[in-house]
Amino acid sequence: MSMPFMMTRQALDILNAAVSADDALIQDHLKRHKSSAESLAPVTDVIVSWHHRLREVTQEGLQLLEQSVGVLDETKAFHRGINSIKDHVRTVAAAVEEMAAAASEISSHAQQTAEKADDGEAKTNEGNVCCASLIGDLDMLETAIKDMANSLSQFVTFTKEINKLTGTVKGIAHQTNLLALNAAIEAARAGEAGRGFAVVADEVKQLADKTAQATTEIESVTSTMNQLSRNVSSSVDNSLQRLTKSTDAMENVVMSLSDIHTVVSDVSERAQQIAVAANEQQKVSHEMANNLATISGSLDDEERHIMLITQHARAASEASASQLNKFADWQDERILLRAVKGGHLLWKIHLEQALFGGERIDMATCRDHHQCRLGKWVDGPGKTRFGNHGAFQKMTAAHQRIHDLGIQIATLMNDNKHETAQDKLTDLEVAMTHTFQGLDDLIRSLEQ
Repeated sequence: MSMPFMMTRQALDILNAAVSADDALIQDHLKRHKSSAESLAPVTDVIVSWHHRLREVTQEGLQLLEQSVGVLDETKAFHRGINSIKDHVRTVAAAVEEMAAAASEISSHAQQTAEKADDGEAKTNEGNVCCASLIGDLDMLETAIKDMANSLSQFVTFTKEINKLTGTVKGIAHQTNLLALNAAIEAARAGEAGRGFAVVADEVKQLADKTAQATTEIESVTSTMNQLSRNVSSSVDNSLQRLTKSTDAMENVVMSLSDIHTVVSDVSERAQQIAVAANEQQKVSHEMANNLATISGSLDDEERHIMLITQHARAASEASASQLNKFADWQDERILLRAVKGGHLLWKIHLEQALFGGERIDMATCRDHHQCRLGKWVDGPGKTRFGNHGAFQKMTAAHQRIHDLGIQIATLMNDNKHETAQDKLTDLEVAMTHTFQGLDDLIRSLEQ
């Protein structure tokens, strides 16, 4: 083999090592091919320097992407907070409107109650007047009944006097009857001479009998009158007792009506106060509703501003991810492992944005853990070089979980099971954190 060809091959080996940024391989070639190394030193130094700069660029790009993702997460949380506040504001506004309606209804009912109370107060006054008039009538009736009782007592007294007189007349009639009987006996003794006297005596006897019979009838009548008088007197006494009770009851009614009048008057006053307070509450409620509407409008403006910030942050993150993806084809594994972080972060952002916006996910974009750049590296060079490395094995399991969870979340979103998908996002965050920790461990191993 000619010397120029050998020199060219040595130079190509050194340049290939420089292009792949394998420092150990470069040092090995430099030791074995010192002559070629000296002539290619400026070139290899520049290439290696650019590799270091590219690593720094990818690291800074990844940091920018992570910061953009952080901004997106913060704006997403802030957006959720604003939406939650808007929901609460709407709820409060609805409650305030209901409160205003209730206050209006309370005011109306209170006004009606006040009017009814005024009517009740007027009726109570009328009742008091009627009761006062009735008490006056009862007093007059009591006086009349007492007068009747006195008259009845006098009537009974007169009846007793009549009974006494009747007894006297009855005694006289009895004595007259005896005298007529004696005269008849004497006339019979006198014979023919006493015949005229006997006729007179017989007439006197008949008159005495009639007088006795009349006095008996008078006694019967007066006895009946006495019994009736006693009955009337008893009825009058009962009537007086009942009248007294009625008067007492009526006085109690008057007192109760007076108390009712006081209560009704107080109810009317309080109902008026409630109506005034309810009207004030209604005004305050309407003012609160207007203020809440203003707050809701301000929140809508803030939401639009946040959406603009989110769009800019998303555009920045997509640009950073696009730049990192270009570096992912680089042969330097340190650049590759940094670059693939961006792709997975961007995918997470895409899922979150779709979930937040209620969008559907094209399942064709949901690849499994073998189809992405990291998965292909894991199945190829990564497994060959780090297959027995603990960080590699943990990272591989976490990476698979990222894709499994992503597919599950997309499926749940398409099935409108957004709450369950939201819960899965937390698990996705954990899996992504473990994956990135494993990638960082592998990058440190490559840089040692």
